[in-house]
Amino acid sequence: ANDYLTLRVARPDDLWLHVRGSTSAHVVIQTHKQPNRVPPETLRFAAQVAVQNSTSKHSGYVPVDYTLKKYVRKPRGGKAGTALYTHEKTLHIDT
Repeated sequence: ANDYLTLRVARPDDLWLHVRGSTSAHVVIQTHKQPNRVPPETLRFAAQVAVQNSTSKHSGYVPVDYTLKKYVRKPRGGKAGTALYTHEKTLHIDT
């Protein structure tokens, strides 16, 4: 499901989120080509969704990376759900 969401549903200017260094769901915020207009509350909510669907959900302080989908790619020969990304920023979510 992560590959489908990231590679088929998400558009280049959508925001893509993932818990840093942990197995988790990929979360996408559709931006309609206006990523700068996404409210901070929406970004924070999406980060919380990523944490709730991760192996880190019982940790106290969880870093969630986000970037534009155009900076996300699947590594050649990578396992399902594996992604490499650049240009990320990080939110820290208290659980």
